[in-house]
Amino acid sequence: PASELQTLATYAREYFSRGTHNNGAFLPWHRGLLLDVENTLRQQDCRITVPYWDWSRHPEVATSSFWGDDDDQFSGDGHPTTRCVETGLFGPSYILTNGLCLRRDLRSGSAADNASIQSQLFDRYPDPSQYDSFRNRLEHGPGLHDSVHCIVGGTMCSARAAEDPVFHLHHANVDRIWSEWQDQSTA
Repeated sequence: PASELQTLATYAREYFSRGTHNNGAFLPWHRGLLLDVENTLRQQDCRITVPYWDWSRHPEVATSSFWGDDDDQFSGDGHPTTRCVETGLFGPSYILTNGLCLRRDLRSGSAADNASIQSQLFDRYPDPSQYDSFRNRLEHGPGLHDSVHCIVGGTMCSARAAEDPVFHLHHANVDRIWSEWQDQSTA
């Protein structure tokens, strides 16, 4: 239901700089938001899940087959001048809560690959007592959360990021990484 999803996107925007980042709440808050989005979608079809976008499999984000106009893709880059997405499922008919277009500005930066995730996160912070260091690195480390937001650019690199459908798949991947980190300890 559009209005319920819009409410969740507005909620994410309102709390963007008021406690959902740069502290221990970052990972559980976003996990809760994903669950709310998934449960809202399941009201329409109980088979729906929010999948994760594993950008570590193709770290050169801008050239990934993830982008495109087919039904299983997430549209593509924005217009060179306006940055508005003009084609695909999230093209002109997809309007943000402020009435403007979805914007993208795919950049040449790289997301972290699996080896980098292993060395930056799992090897460096193996103990549950290192949660805050792990969380900080996952949130801000090179090629990780923040980087991917701004490699996609446009709406994803703004306080309105939750209005880009890619946001949810990106955060589902961040949550997957956190879950794998949690599973490496019996504590």
